[in-house]
Amino acid sequence: MSTALLESDGSSANQTPTDTTQHDPAWVPVSEQPIFTPRRLRVICVGAGFSGLMLAYKYKYETPMDDYVDLTIYEKNHDVGGTWLENRYPGIACDVSSPGSSGNLSDCVV
Repeated sequence: MSTALLESDGSSANQTPTDTTQHDPAWVPVSEQPIFTPRRLRVICVGAGFSGLMLAYKYKYETPMDDYVDLTIYEKNHDVGGTWLENRYPGIACDVSSPGSSGNLSDCVV
């Protein structure tokens, strides 16, 4: 949408203003937003292996931060799982439960 500026004599002014201001090389643009205005933090997690899934679980259930944080998880594979998705280890089992890897993530939707 273009708006025409009219000069005092009724003629149309230049519709595309050009910024020909030369700034000092040390010039830094200043934001007009108040200093302590709350804003959302953007967090990126690379990989949806064990660590990425635990981050998503803690973000959603243990410490809900939906109002403060935008979490994005990137995964190179077609599904989540990391090493356990890429590599198969037939016959491998663990007979000792570990507090870090025995959590129930079945209700966590990422």
